[in-house]
Amino acid sequence: MANFPAVTKDSKSRLSEEIPTAVQDAPASSEDVADSVDGPRKSAVAAFFSDWKWELAAMLLALSLFVAIIALIASQDKKYQTSSTINLNSQVAILSTIFRPSLVFPVVQGNCGEA
Repeated sequence: MANFPAVTKDSKSRLSEEIPTAVQDAPASSEDVADSVDGPRKSAVAAFFSDWKWELAAMLLALSLFVAIIALIASQDKKYQTSSTINLNSQVAILSTIFRPSLVFPVVQGNCGEA
């Protein structure tokens, strides 16, 4: 059999004093618990996105501009040109002018990073 120490009045008071300190040391919220559990993994993902944030933003911009060009052309398919300030050709030219550098930016960043 295991020998357990005898519970005395002094040990009960000592135990009741230790419980609040253990509760105070506990994480304050579920985010703190997630940080303590996923600490290294979360920091690796954050490091990945911090290293690639501009390239990912440029690719997201390029993708959204490409979708905007397709949607613009599809919305004007088989319709007569109405009198507006900017015609369809100019709208597509403006979007494609922004599209091209945003598509090239990640490639340039990748080539400049290698020595």
